[in-house]
Amino acid sequence: WMLTNLIPFFKDMVSIIGALCGSPIMIGLPPLFYYYALKERGRTMGKVDLVVCSFLFFLLFPFTFGAGMASAFDSLIQNWKKNGPPFTCKK
Repeated sequence: WMLTNLIPFFKDMVSIIGALCGSPIMIGLPPLFYYYALKERGRTMGKVDLVVCSFLFFLLFPFTFGAGMASAFDSLIQNWKKNGPPFTCKK
């Protein structure tokens, strides 16, 4: 009850959850897993792999995470302005 009244628009709730989880799972974690898998085997990362992993983790991941969260919250704010804030009854 609390969650549905706090974020009364299901689409916006799904967008926020997707922004919180999608970017880390698809872009942030694979470079870390690759790094730690190589480290566990005692191998070092090649220069090309290091550049690609650094680009993904330090540039693309924060950008997509921030843009996704900003877009999700912007949509939520627009819906609040149009339909009213949470915990209000509007006829």
